[in-house]
Amino acid sequence: MRGRLGRRLALSGLAGMLAVTGALPGMTGVALAAVADVVTGIDTTLWNPDAPGLSGVAFRSPDRLIVVDMQNHDFAGFDGTNLWEYSLTTGQVAYTGSILPDDQDDPTGVAYDAATDTLFVSSDSTMSVYVIKPGIDGKFGTADEGNGNGDPIAVLPSTGDVEDPAFNPVNKHLYVLAGGGVITDFDPGLD
Repeated sequence: MRGRLGRRLALSGLAGMLAVTGALPGMTGVALAAVADVVTGIDTTLWNPDAPGLSGVAFRSPDRLIVVDMQNHDFAGFDGTNLWEYSLTTGQVAYTGSILPDDQDDPTGVAYDAATDTLFVSSDSTMSVYVIKPGIDGKFGTADEGNGNGDPIAVLPSTGDVEDPAFNPVNKHLYVLAGGGVITDFDPGLD
C-alpha cells in the first residue's frame, strides 16, 4: 500500500497499537478516530542563513510563515538573524530580520495579530514578551525600524522559562507559557 491510504493505515495502526498498549494516557483500548496527513516538510537548515534551532512559528496571511530561532546566535558566523519570513507559495525565504534588543537575541516563541500586523515575541533572557511592529517596508526586524524595535509589554514572574505566546483574535488576549506549570493570560492593550 503506497501513498496517502498506506500512510493513513500505517499511522492508524500505530495509533491503535499505542492506545491498546496504554502508551497514550487515557486511551487504553480506544483507537484514534482521525489521523493527519503530512503534506510536506520544510528543511530550514537549507535556508541562508540556516535556522537550526527553531523556537516558534506563526502564520502571516495569506501565504507566509514567520519563523524564529533562539539558537542561531550560538553558531559561528552569527549575523544577527533570528527571524525568517517564509513564502508557502514560492517555497523560499522572503526576507530575514533581527528582532529583540541586541543583547537579548534569543526569541523563544512568536505569535501574530493580523488585525494590527503585530508580532508578540517571548524571551527567556528577560522573562518578557515584546511587541514588534513592521517598518515602512512591511517587514519585521529590518533596518527601517531598527533591529530590536520591540518594547516589552509584560515581564513575567522569574520562572526561567518564558515560551510560546499564542494570540486570541476574538478577545485580543495573549497567552504565554510562563514555566512552572503556569499559562499567563493578559491583555496587551493594543485595541
